Amino acid sequence: MRTTHAERTIDDLLQLKRLKMLSPNPEYQRGAVWNRPQQMRLVDSVMRGYPIPLLYLHHIQQPVAGAVWEAFEIIDGQQRIDAIFQFSENQFKLFDPVADEAKAQFPRFIQKQPCPWAGKPFEQLEKPEQLQFRNTKISVVMIESDSIDSRDEARDLFILLLAGMRLNAQEKRDVWPGAFTELILEIGGKPEIERYPGHGFFNHVVRPSKKNRGDCRQLAAKMLMLLTAQRESGDKRLCGIDRQSFDDFYYKHWSCDRQSAESARFQQIFDVPWHSFDVGDRLIHWRASRTALPHCRRNLTEKSASLSADDMIRIFQTPSPTDISLTRN
Repeated sequence: MRTTHAERTIDDLLQLKRLKMLSPNPEYQRGAVWNRPQQMRLVDSVMRGYPIPLLYLHHIQQPVAGAVWEAFEIIDGQQRIDAIFQFSENQFKLFDPVADEAKAQFPRFIQKQPCPWAGKPFEQLEKPEQLQFRNTKISVVMIESDSIDSRDEARDLFILLLAGMRLNAQEKRDVWPGAFTELILEIGGKPEIERYPGHGFFNHVVRPSKKNRGDCRQLAAKMLMLLTAQRESGDKRLCGIDRQSFDDFYYKHWSCDRQSAESARFQQIFDVPWHSFDVGDRLIHWRASRTALPHCRRNLTEKSASLSADDMIRIFQTPSPTDISLTRN
């Protein structure tokens, strides 16, 4: 198996696809997975001149009746190619960074930049923008093999590429700009970065394993999300914590005031239980009152009720006549 590196224009790839010479191998490739907003963001990146990740293609050459039949199977990059092709076929319009702010969720600096392609399908782009799109070069790794088992080798490469550790949802949120991201990094911690050691509650009580990839930050962010929703609704409701709601919350609150009273009170929520725990090798002593625990349990089991930040602090600060010992497994 040989590999060569080359650059191909988007127009090259589109011609191959229209002639059915560029396609995924259904034996091991998944079908269309990206949703429309993901496709729109990808094409927007192309229009802005941002580099697109490498494409891996398997170049197949097969003798047929004295001639050579050629095709290219997509090993890695199917979703990107599909997005580019569908845009070229006018199957969707691009985001308007300002008018579609809620859905696009572009950083603020992008909203201030010129965007002549905003809200347009390919056919409505001006000629210079169409040429810019079609002439954009993408780096391609071409896999060639003379072996009769070349497709098996391509499948092995596909599996190898998938074996790499890709960013999970929380790790992607960690690179979003804004004060909210900084607040969550400071509390949840990111040990590989010195300035984000994390709150003592997570370091000494939760004790995340080395394999933890953002679980503490996600927990901290979801707690703040629930408390903020409760405060904004006047203690009347909570909010969803599914992935999309979570991403929307990050985007809406990324300019939060880290020095505000609300941020300080959120910090207290972790300060109190941390100082209430006496951490030993195998035993944690949690001081809690007999009246506080039923109150906490009752509030958590009622669908329409929840604990406010003040409630949580008050529960943990309640003087206790008893010690409850919890063994760590």
